[in-house]
Amino acid sequence: MALRFIKTISVLLSLMSASTIVFASPKTIPCPPLTSIQQAAQSMDLALRQDDGTYYVGRRYHQRSFENEHALWHVSVDSILAKSEVEAITLGKEILKNVSFKKNETATEGHANKLYLCQYGRGNISALGFSISN
Repeated sequence: MALRFIKTISVLLSLMSASTIVFASPKTIPCPPLTSIQQAAQSMDLALRQDDGTYYVGRRYHQRSFENEHALWHVSVDSILAKSEVEAITLGKEILKNVSFKKNETATEGHANKLYLCQYGRGNISALGFSISN
């Protein structure tokens, strides 16, 4: 279910970003610093097995990883190879603690000008931001 939600959000972000480019100048915000992503590791408490046998690791539903002046952020790691949920959470925490670069410096508004997406590291590390300003 979480995988479907993430895939749906990804598609929506892509579509909304495209329509925003056509109709208006999109707002951008800075992606959270690496230290925020690394610190989010300690709050990871959910592992969901996906159809391909890998795990998605993040926070339990409706719990954000952190917030800053721009958005409420939910951090996750996708496609983790593990033998159990416990192992997946442990590996996800390690991946986050050791993230060393951002794939993008800024996030562009997506769905209804309320969502932002930032990506980090060599793996599938994402920070999905929910706007807290108008």
